[in-house]
Amino acid sequence: MTWLKLSDDFGIECERAGLSDAAFRVHVEGLSYVMLKETGGQINRNGIRRAITTPDPAEAIAELVAAGFWTDHGEDCYVITHHMIHQPEPDLLEARRQLTAERVRKHRRKLAGLTADYSRNAVTERVTSNVTNAVTERVTRDGSGRDGTGNLNPRQREEQQHTHNPEQTAWPQVPRCEICDGPLDRKLAGAGYTEHPGCERGP
Repeated sequence: MTWLKLSDDFGIECERAGLSDAAFRVHVEGLSYVMLKETGGQINRNGIRRAITTPDPAEAIAELVAAGFWTDHGEDCYVITHHMIHQPEPDLLEARRQLTAERVRKHRRKLAGLTADYSRNAVTERVTSNVTNAVTERVTRDGSGRDGTGNLNPRQREEQQHTHNPEQTAWPQVPRCEICDGPLDRKLAGAGYTEHPGCERGP
């Protein structure tokens, strides 16, 4: 919320300028509007229609322009000059709001027992990390052949059954020598040998 500042001699200045009651009221309403909207003193046709409650503001505005309180910029656009020196500029008001918001944020964190200089980037990084971990976990679980409920899908069940079938997974039997029981070369076994050439049978 912004405030309109009127000095204690505001009424005296308006009286010395010879403003009518209607012009005085229009001037105060105009000042209130430009501070509410933070226009820096500018008020256009729409602003006059919304802010001015005097039945016939045109005559009152003409008084203000003649007194040098308002400046006519054409096309029903005016800039209030009188007493604007006492009002803070729009950029100053915005800077004050940001400082106030920061002070309030630090105060809330202090009441909660947290550090006041907590980086907002840390919040973003934490949220991003949590989302990434959740997505990675979901992709890993679903990509491992599960349907999201902890159950294997039909293709994975078939592969698992095939893997645990001894008849399908057993390695081919290695031929062995009948004398020393050592592994026999496959070429010798294919040629009909059942023992190593150097092995001798006992008496």
